[in-house]
Amino acid sequence: MSLKYSKIMVPALALALNLSLYAQESYTTHTKSLKEAIENIAKQANLPYIADGTLLENKTTKPITNITNLQSALDEVLEGSNLKAVIQEGTILIVEKERNLSNTTLEVIDFVVRTNDGTAEDGYVVKELKQVGPWGEKSLQDTPYSMTVMPQELIENSIAGDMDQLYKMNPIIQNSTPMSVDGYPIAVFRGFTNDIGIIDGIRLSSNSRGIAMEELERVEIINGLTGFMYGVSGGEGIGGTTNYVLKRPTYQQLTNLTIGNYGGEQYFAHLDLGDKLDEKGKFAYRLNVSYQDGETSKDDQNVEKKLISGAIDWNVTDNFQLQLEAAHKFWRIDRPDNRFYTQGFTDWPEAYDNEKTFSPDWTYNQTKTDRVGLNATWNINDIFTLRTAYMYKKDNREFIIIYPILTPSGWTMYKPSKTAPYDTISHSTYTYLDSKFDTGNISHKLTFGISGDTYKERKYANSNVYDINPSYVTPSGLTED
Repeated sequence: MSLKYSKIMVPALALALNLSLYAQESYTTHTKSLKEAIENIAKQANLPYIADGTLLENKTTKPITNITNLQSALDEVLEGSNLKAVIQEGTILIVEKERNLSNTTLEVIDFVVRTNDGTAEDGYVVKELKQVGPWGEKSLQDTPYSMTVMPQELIENSIAGDMDQLYKMNPIIQNSTPMSVDGYPIAVFRGFTNDIGIIDGIRLSSNSRGIAMEELERVEIINGLTGFMYGVSGGEGIGGTTNYVLKRPTYQQLTNLTIGNYGGEQYFAHLDLGDKLDEKGKFAYRLNVSYQDGETSKDDQNVEKKLISGAIDWNVTDNFQLQLEAAHKFWRIDRPDNRFYTQGFTDWPEAYDNEKTFSPDWTYNQTKTDRVGLNATWNINDIFTLRTAYMYKKDNREFIIIYPILTPSGWTMYKPSKTAPYDTISHSTYTYLDSKFDTGNISHKLTFGISGDTYKERKYANSNVYDINPSYVTPSGLTED
């Protein structure tokens, strides 16, 4: 075990331990694109690569499995391409075979590809998108939308535990309701509310509740109309959409343990594991487990979170892959923050103490979430690829909350309410057929498909009880009539 780094996580201190040296002994890649194959091998070797982009354009390769040497793996995928790989000073150079490398300098290289897309070294700049509606993976440069991407390193280095911080870092989004009130953030894009959750390109009408920061690889945000990409229901997708990209299995050993404190008594631990399950790389996994509990920086407010999230890849053949993922999350906050309302004021009162919630000790908000997803990708031939996915998500929620109102005559209560536990259930799926072909020097990708989702809310009759105790409220807390 070696100390990786200690970092400041706003607003708290965290300690990260890295238990892996990324020692890669064999290399596997199942893609037919030469560019993607080289990227996969470079990532497994944890090395950057440099290439002339035109040399890789539209070139294909054969899948490889369990090649035990980096140079051998590169030679295998480059076979028949009239290209060769040279490893110099910790960098993989891809050049034409007839080129003399004795005097090669970086000036003759036309195009640089960084394998660590979105790293801190690159200023968190992302070039490739994971999921853009029916298009799937796509270059950010070629996407006709205004998009911002928050990659994994930015999430790990800058965000302290919840989605609120994620939205606060994005200039195009307002966070209308924080997690400490409703249990999930409600994003406002250019004045339009959108709380629909999209996970790995799958639209879920049950909103983003139940998604944990610890299981995310990145967040891709589209600014503008997105009805063409994910559909429209109830005005959703007018201002923009957020796609949450989950962590996927790794084909090299990954063992990261992070422990720390978010402030006050908010201690947490997060374990992230990944590796292939067999020597040939037919199976690989990813497992994220986290726990957080303790008082926040506000008086007598406590947050508890539990997460277990896992994913498995099964490379059935060189051309067919199945991916299964599942997760369970528990989230509870005692004495959640209030939403204050005001009526009839001309002169506004002074601001209140941010260290208090002004909630009685019997209020709480709790959500339990279970999720299962299945993806399949079939490279039928050099032209056609079939992509299909299904996801199920159930949120079980219960709460007791209050809404104080300040009037010129004093404080009063609006709808103190309790709800019995109830479920929101979503089923979502898509199926797309991609076809790639050329007309002269112009390359095309044509996609046919369908997507859809269902949503229902399962409640008991008369499950909501309002005006539990129509008491008055003062800035110091609740007082009985």
